[in-house]
Amino acid sequence: MRWIILFILALLPPSTPATIAAQSSAGNSAQAGGVQAEGAHFRVIRSVSGSKGSQEGGRYVVEDPRSVFYVPGDRQVIVYFEWEGPVGTHHMEGLWKNPEGKVVTYSDFQYDVRQKRFGAYWVLALAETAQAGTWSLEARVDGEASGTQTFQIFAGARPADAVPARQMLKPGELYNLALRSNVMIEKYDSRGERLGRSSGFLLNPGWIVTAFEAIDGASRLRITFSDGRSFETDQMIAYNRRQDWAVLRPDAEKLPGALDRAQPDSWNVGDSASFLEAAPAGNHVIANTSIDGKSDFPYAGSRVNLATAPTEGAIGAALLDDYGDVIGIVGGSLTPGENALNQLALNTSATRGGSLILMRDAMATPISLVTPPIASTLPISLQSMADRGEFLPRVIASRNVGYGQLARAVQSKDGLEWPVEGGNEFSRKTPKMIVYVLWDAKDKCKGILTMRIFDLDNHQLNRTDAGKPLKLNLHQGQKYVTTWDINVSSLPPGTYRVDVWLDDAPAWRSFFRISD
Repeated sequence: MRWIILFILALLPPSTPATIAAQSSAGNSAQAGGVQAEGAHFRVIRSVSGSKGSQEGGRYVVEDPRSVFYVPGDRQVIVYFEWEGPVGTHHMEGLWKNPEGKVVTYSDFQYDVRQKRFGAYWVLALAETAQAGTWSLEARVDGEASGTQTFQIFAGARPADAVPARQMLKPGELYNLALRSNVMIEKYDSRGERLGRSSGFLLNPGWIVTAFEAIDGASRLRITFSDGRSFETDQMIAYNRRQDWAVLRPDAEKLPGALDRAQPDSWNVGDSASFLEAAPAGNHVIANTSIDGKSDFPYAGSRVNLATAPTEGAIGAALLDDYGDVIGIVGGSLTPGENALNQLALNTSATRGGSLILMRDAMATPISLVTPPIASTLPISLQSMADRGEFLPRVIASRNVGYGQLARAVQSKDGLEWPVEGGNEFSRKTPKMIVYVLWDAKDKCKGILTMRIFDLDNHQLNRTDAGKPLKLNLHQGQKYVTTWDINVSSLPPGTYRVDVWLDDAPAWRSFFRISD
């Protein structure tokens, strides 16, 4: 029996020509190499087998993932691995084992890994005399066993009733699918000022799905389909603030395209995924990522952890698997309103306050959490959502705020008090947390200041002297410090919001966490 083992060439980044190295082993022809993969010591991310594969933009795709093969119908078996590990030159080995567990051939090569995430694939050419049974490929990196992929070989024709392998879509096909179903969501306040722009998508049987963050604080929404049509609405048909999703009814009969849900158990950690990202020029690009974990949070539900964090414009977009089905909704905020706060602060002096916590998390809300609304569902107005406290009031009185921070103490310097040991993480054993705001009057500033603490459901918690009102009366150019002491031992562990209001509008805001 003659086996030809192909241990595929090193595929460098797309701009670099591929190089081929030939080796010989026991009379067999062999080639060796790997493919750079995107993205984080040798930890197997995933392995997959199939009979067809191709390189797409520096990424190798097995087009018909399966673990059963038939000879003579199938001519080859491809096995692909992805790992996380250190960059540098690594010794890669592949050992094909027959059903008796014996190594029938061995191939090794040196691979210059340029990213923490990398991959390699092997191709086994099947002869008609292939031994039936369970085979495996054992991969090793620098002498360490780094994963085994098993597959079965049967002699004879493929059964007529065999379930056909699903065809994985190429990046270009995923891009077109995501683009057709994508909608742009612009939110406006009661004065017609645009608050932000995010994404959404059409989901069968014909709903617009997005992240709650995309509609948070809006009085009106403008929805634009991929074909250019648009409509405005001030109503929702379903939402969950904590889980970070919202559903709208499209105002159109013929929709450009709609996506299907992925089955809840159809994806795993290590799988590749993609979403439509908004480029600075206003166009869209496909962002390739991977599922790095699954998490469950009290009161917020489960989340899909991603290798790539989205930009503001991609919040609400569909997270797709390799078949074009929806895994989740890009966003997955755990602190309702926090990401919106970060965006709002870009246009206010609050950015100098330094108390806007957390970089945007790379997460998505699983689509399985979204409750499908029925056709007779009555709409919910954005105004009624605001009246119930579902939205955060905007930070609109920040003009005269020079700096703000949460701290454990303050000290005097240059005639002013300044925060010491600042941060947003506090223990219940901490003696106190200080809310510090430095006012820098751009013009005459007069009013009543109040400090207010809220839980994540917008319920105000402090009704004691800790939030006692203070009078503010400043002339242009005058600086003034206000502080409030908070006894954090009285707060259960969790995440909270603190606002400083000037009269009837928020002037400064931050979030903080309390632990035991």
